[in-house]
Amino acid sequence: MTDWAYPDGFKSSSQVANWINVVGAVCCVFLLASWSFLAAEKTHRHYLSISLTCAVSFMNASCLQSRGRKPDQCFNEITPHGMNSSSLCTASGVFLIGGGWAGVMWVFLRTLSLHLQICWQIVVGRGFMWLSQLLGWGIPIIGLVIALTVSGVSFRFGQTCHVNHRNNLAAFWVPLLVFAGVTIIMQFATF
Repeated sequence: MTDWAYPDGFKSSSQVANWINVVGAVCCVFLLASWSFLAAEKTHRHYLSISLTCAVSFMNASCLQSRGRKPDQCFNEITPHGMNSSSLCTASGVFLIGGGWAGVMWVFLRTLSLHLQICWQIVVGRGFMWLSQLLGWGIPIIGLVIALTVSGVSFRFGQTCHVNHRNNLAAFWVPLLVFAGVTIIMQFATF
């Protein structure tokens, strides 16, 4: 379908994006390793930064797992493989959707933390940390389950599975964009 629906250079653009993910994954591993092995006062590590880096690593993993092998994207002549017919598709879709949700949530939580500290002079403490862990990982899990249940994933373009068109607005895009929109508004209010 990619050959018919997209311009001629689209496949090479998809390959470039996959290689950018490889560079991103190396940077994430470097950050996580430095936070693990270096002193906290030197790295200024924080649970909000670590969690966001983990979320980005999940998105990178969706493209990395297919780098070593060329997945069979077609179930038959007219149907792409989906999460019900390809475990590689399921894994890449889970990493992409879950990582995307987690990335948006952790940016939202970083913005909320900054907003509370600057605008309301509230010192966020241990309670905020535990609430952040609950929301930062819990909401992405719920969003992932809803997206997979209501819409599903399949090979749409490239070697990574993406959310299907059926019900994707209600199951994935609108809730994700609501959190992103609230984040932007809160960031502008903080400024």
